[in-house]
Amino acid sequence: MAANKQQRTKPRRPALVGISPSPADQRPAAETAVGNKPLLALLNLESQIRGCNNEHELVYLIANETRKLTRARQVFVIDSRSKRPKVGGISSLDTVDRNVPLVRWIERIVFNLRKQDGDESVKEFVLPAYCGHDEADTQTYPFPHMLWVPFRAGSDTIGGILLARENAWTEADVAVAKRLAEAYTFGLIFQRTGMRRRAVKNPRRWWAYLAAALVVAVQFVPVPLVVHAPVEVTPRNPFVITAPIDGIVGEIVIKPNSPVAAGAVVMRFEDTILRNAFELADEQLRVAETRLHRISQASFYDSDAKKELRLAIAERDLKQRERDYSEQLLTRATVRTPRSGLAVFADRNEWAGRPVRTGERIMSISDPQHYEFTIDLPVGDAVILQNDARVKLYMNSDPLDAVEARLHNIAYEASMSKANILSYRLTARAQETGDRQFRLGSRGTAQLFGSDVPLFYFLFRRPLSSLRTMLTF
Repeated sequence: MAANKQQRTKPRRPALVGISPSPADQRPAAETAVGNKPLLALLNLESQIRGCNNEHELVYLIANETRKLTRARQVFVIDSRSKRPKVGGISSLDTVDRNVPLVRWIERIVFNLRKQDGDESVKEFVLPAYCGHDEADTQTYPFPHMLWVPFRAGSDTIGGILLARENAWTEADVAVAKRLAEAYTFGLIFQRTGMRRRAVKNPRRWWAYLAAALVVAVQFVPVPLVVHAPVEVTPRNPFVITAPIDGIVGEIVIKPNSPVAAGAVVMRFEDTILRNAFELADEQLRVAETRLHRISQASFYDSDAKKELRLAIAERDLKQRERDYSEQLLTRATVRTPRSGLAVFADRNEWAGRPVRTGERIMSISDPQHYEFTIDLPVGDAVILQNDARVKLYMNSDPLDAVEARLHNIAYEASMSKANILSYRLTARAQETGDRQFRLGSRGTAQLFGSDVPLFYFLFRRPLSSLRTMLTF
């Protein structure tokens, strides 16, 4: 048994003396992982290219991921399918406005590059190449070193990427950009052609054509044109209390949204200066009256005093008017309401100590039982509406119960709303509210009904409007 066990035991491999492990065997695993990071990033990017759902996602991916792998500061994605190149994407931007001067400048650079040297191959250049030296963008653009990498589909150039940064391009960055361009070209071709599937003609499915015909026919069904806009409950014919004098608000006596009676004090101004001015004018009036009395007595026996009598009377009258004016300003420092109602304003602490000008609006006195609905219709949603048009109001306090109303007034000119949106101000009045009460200042959504239009126009009004702004004739 001992002999058999000894025979099964495998002999140990003798160690080789004088042969040391290779440097690759001694390389740490962390160093190997770091060296593979660029390759892993490139493989991950190619996987993301295949996962894009549409061309817009792919262009956004090209503009932003290329900058990371090539160490570019800014990347422009160019579409060269038309006669003049177009910028389809810019790094860090979701959309591109082709009316921006920078975009038009980049398009001129690519156009001049294609016209002078051709856009079929990679091209490195430094500004002001392919652009005017005296152009504003040429002088202010901070990244002069540019790299053009085309998207080649066979013998055609379907686009490319224009990379920019502040220092010269290295061979490694150019090699990475070329490799990326090949993957981007495949992705663009796949998005533009590979995902389109032609419908297979099947004569047995005649119902599909019937359904399509019905859909087309339904598009011509007349429906009312409906738009939505924010609405607010506002008082009807409120009495506006404005600042009667130039001064500083001392205090607001009443609370916001509190009832007040006619003749009640609602606010007071700081009257220290006004009171001092009244006392000074009153003292000057007494001095003028004393001087007039002295001169009038002396005029009986002194001819010179008789000459000064008219001047003294005029001075006395002037001081009298100044005193009356000071007394009137002092009286206006206390503001009273001429009618009863509900005081509508924001916060009385915000008014304390605030300087105001004469005529500046401070609050309004309104009757809570008489209200109307103010609608701010944005200019982009403006449709043709007639007076007495139907309106349905959905207030935030009760969104399930609509209020039927009719348009009462339509503003002719648009103005900025409280939300800083250019809007037309409309006024609507409820028809039947029953026992429902609406608090002044409450908000909701108004549904306005215009004239009847085809269903196609109702569904595609906004897309057609956006398309019209993009087209130039």
